[in-house]
Amino acid sequence: MKLRFLKYIIFCCISTVVSMTTSGQFLEPYRMYHKDTKTYSKYGYADEKGKLVIDTIYDYAGTFANGTAVVSQNGKAGIINNKNKWLLPLQYKSLVKQQEEKELVFVQNDTAWALMTMEGKLLTGFNFRTVGTFSEGMAVVTIKDKYGYINTKGELVVPPKYDYGGSFSSKRALVHVKQQGSSGRLIGYINTLGEEVIKPVYLTGTSFVEGYAAVSAYGGKSLIDSNGVLVTKVQYEEIGLMQNGRVSFKKGKAYGFLNKKGQEVIGNGQTSGLTAVLPFSEGLAAVKQGNYWGFVDTAGNFIIQPKYYKVKSFEMGITAVSLKLIYDTTIKKYQEIWGFIDKTGKEISPFTYSYADDGKDGGFIVAVGMWYDEPMGGLGKGGKKGLFNVHGEIIPPEYDYITKFINGKPYALASGNGKSYRFDIKGKLISQTN
Repeated sequence: MKLRFLKYIIFCCISTVVSMTTSGQFLEPYRMYHKDTKTYSKYGYADEKGKLVIDTIYDYAGTFANGTAVVSQNGKAGIINNKNKWLLPLQYKSLVKQQEEKELVFVQNDTAWALMTMEGKLLTGFNFRTVGTFSEGMAVVTIKDKYGYINTKGELVVPPKYDYGGSFSSKRALVHVKQQGSSGRLIGYINTLGEEVIKPVYLTGTSFVEGYAAVSAYGGKSLIDSNGVLVTKVQYEEIGLMQNGRVSFKKGKAYGFLNKKGQEVIGNGQTSGLTAVLPFSEGLAAVKQGNYWGFVDTAGNFIIQPKYYKVKSFEMGITAVSLKLIYDTTIKKYQEIWGFIDKTGKEISPFTYSYADDGKDGGFIVAVGMWYDEPMGGLGKGGKKGLFNVHGEIIPPEYDYITKFINGKPYALASGNGKSYRFDIKGKLISQTN
């Protein structure tokens, strides 16, 4: 039998954290592939080395978080711990665990949802048509077709009167209200007491980040603070989300960044004429001036001058940059040339890669020999792939397929030449299967 790890959708266990139990043990869902019958087993759990820990007895197995996981059998869902002991028995249609409020769970019977503790105590009746996840102590729920909010005690703090309700962020939640005599909706914001601190007068709006949101009425977009006060005097075509006290904007053909006072602090002076920007990451933002990319700090100073063809955002103090796109006359294809720099602009690798991704999840996937049918875009094809991080090339580009340490997993997977490989976070080979 061959062990194959599968991509799956977590539909009843909301979690983006590592599959760790409370004892620090890593467990993740898997199922066995039977080559003789070409069928899969049911789901169980394996450790980081792929060793079976919990037998394959479940129709569905969710991600472990805080020592518990949602599983299902015969159309009923429950919650187990890492010893495969039941915390909530198999008697519900579905469950939604909570990442922020770890001792709470939403449970669904045949018709509706209720809030319950992990000990099995119901805090509400089965009153809700749909439920969300807790954020800042509040969760959005619907009764019939209207949205309201409950607190962690199950108390209905905001009556179900809105046509849409978003999650709380910076003590504000975006809500929709139908326009009188129209099918359209207007957007406003409420606080955790249910008070409409910003009246529903906007056509579009974002969630609050660092205390600010971008909204639009019958014109361009503006920046507002958590009290609804307009911060920007000028309206913009685009306004991003606040990061490191800076928010990106687009005005005509010009790009730049605003501070929390609505002042254009990047996009003028030495940074004038920007034609594209990326959000701030680790205190630096990638900006394009003319045909080339560089990096600026929050004061608008160029830390790394514009000289790169393409760039990625900084992760773990390094980033991938491309010098140019070349045309290989032998294969008659385009290839990029990528390497890595640190936050001072120092080159920390040779420019030998033909591809590099965004560096999330513990590293940058790199490739050699990858080509493009057309310049300036398209999906890269071919090539051998590896993994690069702050420690260098931890997995050499020798594989047809490779993953990263997704959501903090303690291993990466690779395949090539009909074999599958598993590497730890230092790039050491853990196991190999044919």
